[in-house]
Amino acid sequence: MLQPETEDRELYVATLIHEPMALVAPLKHPLVAYTRVEPGDLKDETILNTESGCTYRIRFEQYLNRHGIFADPSLEFWRI
Repeated sequence: MLQPETEDRELYVATLIHEPMALVAPLKHPLVAYTRVEPGDLKDETILNTESGCTYRIRFEQYLNRHGIFADPSLEFWRI
């Protein structure tokens, strides 16, 4: 869910789909060999982010921050 869960008891909220996130890396990057990448695995990696204010980026950064990971350095793109 991209939006934070609501606390409104008058509103019914249902998840329609679960959308997995994916990491992209060059074939020779060490993380490619991992079956599952954990937040700590990204500690010293450069992250290519979507634009500032993008919900995907906000949620991903919040997820990393909760695990003590603060992506630095990072790059930003606006469109693919």
